[in-house]
Amino acid sequence: MTTDILIEGHTGITITETQKKEMLHCIGLDWEDHPYRNKFYTQCTDKNWLDLEAKGLAKHTAGWEKDMWYFYLTKEGFAFLGIDITNKRWEDL
Repeated sequence: MTTDILIEGHTGITITETQKKEMLHCIGLDWEDHPYRNKFYTQCTDKNWLDLEAKGLAKHTAGWEKDMWYFYLTKEGFAFLGIDITNKRWEDL
């Protein structure tokens, strides 16, 4: 069994390496050099995303399928990743 590496942000919040990778995917930074979206579609019981939400780094809205949610990063989530996002850019995502 592989153990996830814990990553601590400047705010003292700790997440796993898997959570960080999924956060980066959520905003498109696994493909581009700047955020171009803010959504991650997964089961409403996804433990990684529920944990991020409990820590204030993400929120969710209902998906179009039963038991599925769109999670998205909050401004605190962007800050955790070291990304300074303006209000205009936030609205564009």
